[in-house]
Amino acid sequence: MSQPAISRSLHDLENELGVKFFTRQGRKLALTDQGSFFHSAVEQILEQLTAAKKYPKDSSNRRSTNHH
Repeated sequence: MSQPAISRSLHDLENELGVKFFTRQGRKLALTDQGSFFHSAVEQILEQLTAAKKYPKDSSNRRSTNHH
């Protein structure tokens, strides 16, 4: 994904949610409080998604081990 596409996607998401994730000063960006909260929330969601993807595989391995 190109940098302009990422910028557009972030801008669209900010508009959709009615918040600003970054303060912009020239070319410098800093996370706002809302941006920091959103970043933490997304990290947690991605960790849960990773765990959920592993679960069926891990569960299957436990079942096959328990049946031996």
